[in-house]
Amino acid sequence: MDLPHREMLYMRKKKWWSNKLESKWQLLYGPLPFLLLLLPLYFLAVNKSLLFYDAPEYIKIISENSFLKAISMGHQPIHPVFIADLWISMRLMQFVFNISYEYAANLYAYLNGIVGVIIFWKITKYLLKERLRIAALAIFCLFPVVFITSTNLLVESLLFPLYLFSIYILLNYYKNKTRKHLYLFLLSIFLMLGVHVQALLWIPTIFIFIFLTGKTKALELKKIIPKTLFAVI
Repeated sequence: MDLPHREMLYMRKKKWWSNKLESKWQLLYGPLPFLLLLLPLYFLAVNKSLLFYDAPEYIKIISENSFLKAISMGHQPIHPVFIADLWISMRLMQFVFNISYEYAANLYAYLNGIVGVIIFWKITKYLLKERLRIAALAIFCLFPVVFITSTNLLVESLLFPLYLFSIYILLNYYKNKTRKHLYLFLLSIFLMLGVHVQALLWIPTIFIFIFLTGKTKALELKKIIPKTLFAVI
């Protein structure tokens, strides 16, 4: 291999690594100062008692029943995916940290909230210029619904991150057109419905959001909607 060709390959590889490191830097350190300030405040706001809706019922089901029995219990409609995830997470936290079930339940909501924040940050990469992403993240984190579901146990504490994940995966699918992203999107829809049937009201907004952002055309959306209906059924 002659010297000019070798230098050209070296420059290409150097540029590739430079772009990759820059991308990782922006993703990790871009929102980091803000998150280091906000997330501890969220943590301090996590309640050690249950304040909302059906949380006491979920705690009773999980603390008194085996995994297989618990996922089939609760008021109608049952929430098998939510109960399963909550059962594993709460039992693990209760075992490792020796905390009450009530506090473990709200910490579960907090951890899901962190996941939701990370996914939202990834979504903004597709929709906003770099200088606007931090502002969007700040507005998102301070939005009352996000704060409440991240500090108190609710079904939406799991449903909302899954909803954001489905949007992120669908954006990836229309960008890369890979089966992996299609299957992950259909799986996220299936899991959302396993968390709560109210996801039936959330799912159409995923397509509306994608369409309004101008990231895809109506014809392309029509191709994936029948597959989504299959996941729903």
